[in-house]
Amino acid sequence: DPNQTYRAPRNEAEQALAAIWQELLGVEQVGIDDNFFELGGDSIITIQVVSRARKQGYILQVSDLFSSQTIAQLAALITSQQTNDNKTQTEQGLLSGPVRLLPIQQWFLGQDQGGINHYNQDVLLQIDKSITGEELNTVLRFLVAHHDGLRMRYQQSENQWLQEYGSCQPSIQLYEIEAADEQSAAAAINNIGTSVQQSLDITS
Repeated sequence: DPNQTYRAPRNEAEQALAAIWQELLGVEQVGIDDNFFELGGDSIITIQVVSRARKQGYILQVSDLFSSQTIAQLAALITSQQTNDNKTQTEQGLLSGPVRLLPIQQWFLGQDQGGINHYNQDVLLQIDKSITGEELNTVLRFLVAHHDGLRMRYQQSENQWLQEYGSCQPSIQLYEIEAADEQSAAAAINNIGTSVQQSLDITS
C-alpha cells in the first residue's frame, strides 16, 4: 500500500525476520507492516523463510506465514509461543521404531502376489524451470519431516510383514534428455518414469 507508513523493526525478532525477507524477496527495505505475499513471497520462499528463521532460533511453521503475513504479526506469534510454552523452542525429532499395520495393509501384504514393489502410483508434473534442484530437495525434506508416514519401510519375517519408520531421506535425481522432436522427448520421459517407478523397494 503506497499510503502505508513505513515502520522499522522494533526488536531483535523483527530485525531478524526483516533481514531474512529482504534477502529472499530481493527488496531493499521491509517494514513490519509489509505483507509477505504482496512483496512477492510464494510457497517455496515460505519454506526458506521458516528454515532460515529456525537456524536463528525462531521456531515457525509454514502455515504461520499464511495466517500471519506481516513481520509484526509473525514476531508477536513467536513471542506468544515462547511465553505460553517453552516446548515450541524444540522440534519433535523424527519418529522411529515399529508401527502396527492397519487391517487394509495386513490384507494387502498377505496376498502373496509377485512384484509387490510395483503396486505404486507415479505422476508427471510440470514446474517452473527457475525452481532449482536444491529448492526441491528442501521442499521434500520438509514434507518427509512433517509426514513421517512417507518414511515407512516394510520387512517380511517368518511369513509376517512388519512396518517401521525408516531413516531414508528423499533426494532429487536429474536427467538430461536429448531428443530430435517432442514425440521423442515424451518417449524418453516415459521410459525414465517407468524405470524410476520400477526401482521402488518397500524394504528400504
